[in-house]
Amino acid sequence: MGDLERAVIEAREREKALEGHLTIGSYLTLHTGRLTESIAEFAARAPDTSIQFVDSDRATLLSGLRSRVIDVAFLINFESHPASEGRLILWNESIHVAISDRHRLASASVCRWQEIVDEIFLVSRSGSGPDVRAGIEGRFSELGVVPNIQTHDIGRDGLLGLVAAGMGTTVLAESSTNLAPNGVVCLPVVEASEPLRLGAMACWDPLNENPALKRFLDYMRERYPPLPTIPAGRDEAT
Repeated sequence: MGDLERAVIEAREREKALEGHLTIGSYLTLHTGRLTESIAEFAARAPDTSIQFVDSDRATLLSGLRSRVIDVAFLINFESHPASEGRLILWNESIHVAISDRHRLASASVCRWQEIVDEIFLVSRSGSGPDVRAGIEGRFSELGVVPNIQTHDIGRDGLLGLVAAGMGTTVLAESSTNLAPNGVVCLPVVEASEPLRLGAMACWDPLNENPALKRFLDYMRERYPPLPTIPAGRDEAT
């Protein structure tokens, strides 16, 4: 076999490997929900594509996109960024507060920030924790209040366990409310009498030429028609 033929074969093998591998990063729950359903359907459509998952915080996921360690990352659009090249707004998630079933608001149907200004907010140091912390601080700054936030080196399940024990409250997206154990009540947050909804978005490096990424994004665009950016607090069908 000549050098040229060997080089062509090696190039084809590299291309084939690239076409068949996709790395997805996210801090959204993969227990149930739209993301899980979407990935499962794509995997069924593309059985030859190997999919790897990375669970981390926003900064690490975005850094992974730049270094091509991660092909696509799913995040909550806390900053209400518009859709753009490298960013696709997919669906909207209502934001909930998880409280103990012994909490004074446990029988309520909704929750307002003004009603929980004195609460201890539990957040994770990793995953969605930094975004949740920034979101809480932003909302409470508008009320002229510095929230009492405790950071823990545990995941979402652990935080909900602390909530059930009456040690504080935590904030989570609609897709994570199914993780709430016995003893925890999840209330949707309302702002200006409307449910607080934030967009779930896919982010990627537009210069990433991975064919598996292109096929996955084409599939996501097919499954989720483009959504406008929804201002926080506006309840819009998803």
